Amino acid sequence: MALKEDLETAMINSSDQIRFKISVVIPNFNGMRWLPGCLKALFDQEFKDFSVILVDNNSSDNSVDWIKKNYPLVEILSLDYNSGFASAVNYGINSSQSEYVVLINTDTVPKKNWLLKLVEIMDDCGQEIGCLSSKMLNMQNPETIENAGDIFTFQGAAIKRGHGLPANNYSKVEEILSPCAGAAFYRRSFLEESGGFDELFFAYLEDIDIGLRGRILGYRYLFVPEAEILHYGHGGGLPHAQYVRYITRNRLLVFLKNIPFKLLLKHLPSFLYGQFYFLVAY
Repeated sequence: MALKEDLETAMINSSDQIRFKISVVIPNFNGMRWLPGCLKALFDQEFKDFSVILVDNNSSDNSVDWIKKNYPLVEILSLDYNSGFASAVNYGINSSQSEYVVLINTDTVPKKNWLLKLVEIMDDCGQEIGCLSSKMLNMQNPETIENAGDIFTFQGAAIKRGHGLPANNYSKVEEILSPCAGAAFYRRSFLEESGGFDELFFAYLEDIDIGLRGRILGYRYLFVPEAEILHYGHGGGLPHAQYVRYITRNRLLVFLKNIPFKLLLKHLPSFLYGQFYFLVAY
């Protein structure tokens, strides 16, 4: 899906801003609990050639006023409704001019060399590498993995690669199916060719969707173990009922949009089993 036309008016003329190598886009919805730690760690990065764009989904917790007061360098794009993750990050991406775009959730705290390690890897990669995945560590237990890339099964299960396992087990740069957009490093050309995030998803699995669409276009993705970032996990998530509704619908959308009919037919028993399992589980 193309980026929304009504957001094109938000694009900033390149003559009016400094061109940074990286734009860090943060979607925010009532993230005041997490923003102090996230922004402090972000501005303490060893790599400095980046700007920060925060897209606010009509927060009511005074987080926008707090950012204006404490981090005036953050560019704030405010929406008058909760547009969801996909639409918010598209808005931020559309408003940036950089070579690379980084997406992070508010409930993250990056290590000081996090951004540097991502830049070093991407600068050395060919154009076929569209995105890099961070090593997301469990904020409550940093010795374990929260997410080391996303997995999607023919049952429709979206699995956090390495979740709950020792972080030391994931120490190699390696290819993954798709990165988690909670802390991902994108090549702008990839985002433009893929059309950005599908706003129909609102939230959840939109990163797997864009990952699969990119693979169809010939892109690949890498996990970068030295790019460590703490992540609480669903710290900024929706209430359970909304989560179940979106995850159920979006699971089916991923199949309908990205899996060829012959392949889906081949794995139809697994697909049907998965839908029955999730029906019982939820």
